[in-house]
Amino acid sequence: MGGTHRTHDGDGTHRTVEPPDPLAPRGTPLGAPLRTVGRAATLLVLAVTLAHMALLVLHLSPALSSDRAGPAQADAWLRPLFPQDWNIFAPDPPRANAHLEARSWRADRPGRWIDLTAHDIAAHRGNPLPSREDQTVLRKAVSAHLAGSPHTQLRAPLTPAAQYLRNAVVVRLEDLGEPRPDAVELRLRTVPIAPPGRPAPPESRRPLGTWEVVP
Repeated sequence: MGGTHRTHDGDGTHRTVEPPDPLAPRGTPLGAPLRTVGRAATLLVLAVTLAHMALLVLHLSPALSSDRAGPAQADAWLRPLFPQDWNIFAPDPPRANAHLEARSWRADRPGRWIDLTAHDIAAHRGNPLPSREDQTVLRKAVSAHLAGSPHTQLRAPLTPAAQYLRNAVVVRLEDLGEPRPDAVELRLRTVPIAPPGRPAPPESRRPLGTWEVVP
């Protein structure tokens, strides 16, 4: 154990010097190269953060810029890795329940209408580990089809989104024990959600198409 040391100053006075505490934290001095690297890393992080915030503003508010190159670059940066949506902070609950209904056609005769959405809900209700993909595959397929150029002709060329929706419906019907149809007819039944204390508006049905099933 070290003791107290006494030193003499130049003017002849005595000064007591306490020994360093062995338990006190001791920093490691950085050399000039490490300090340069640290400053460069800090500046890089700040630059990326500022660029990300600027692109985020362009992405969420494209009307701020008349130049379409800015929002396009913002989408290219944010969409693949950093999807942003105001619904995270202000969710917009659905105002209606949409049910996909389908019926099979065999030998030019229609079958009964089947509510595929209701079957999906019943299959996942009470399931402790439901499949997120199974819950959303039909909804995403319908949304993609409606976002394109939907048509109802029987033998018209189908878009990729319509082909995907048709194939998903055929798989669902086969899972329910239905024989493979010659064609499928689809419609979207929309059931509005009534506000508290008010009567529910009438539901509506929108035909989505009648399409042949590829053998």
